[in-house]
Amino acid sequence: SRFGDAKRAQKVLSWMEELYESGREELKPDEACYNSVIWAHTCNALKSSSQKIGMKQQRNDRGTAASLAAAEQAQELLVHMIQRFRQGETDILPGRSGFNAVIRAWADVGGAKGIQKAELLLKLMDELYQSCTTNFSADSATYSVIISALAKSTKDGAAVRA
Repeated sequence: SRFGDAKRAQKVLSWMEELYESGREELKPDEACYNSVIWAHTCNALKSSSQKIGMKQQRNDRGTAASLAAAEQAQELLVHMIQRFRQGETDILPGRSGFNAVIRAWADVGGAKGIQKAELLLKLMDELYQSCTTNFSADSATYSVIISALAKSTKDGAAVRA
């Protein structure tokens, strides 16, 4: 698939982690490894959330469920990185790209849950920046994704929040 194989990428990353933990220091996954798998999950979320029919995009239940699962997997990996960072692995903290990927996945899931998850990640991103844990904050791309999701939402007050 042109979007990549997130499951296989996840398996390779898990294998790298196992090898590293068994003493293979040279196989320690870095931010780029994690971000590659996060983006693979995000692409799967985007691909699964809609299918093109003529000039329109139509959401379907199977696509929405697959999109939700892919967004959850991307977020699990992001949280895993943050936990490892907090345990002392300072080279594992996700960057803006990783956060933006997961925020985009959740925004594309849509609905109240997707928007809430995207906003919570934005808040976490800001908290990490304010506490000097990271040297980056949300950028215009981050806010653009959230604004777009809010603008498309049918939830009362979403357009005002956008």
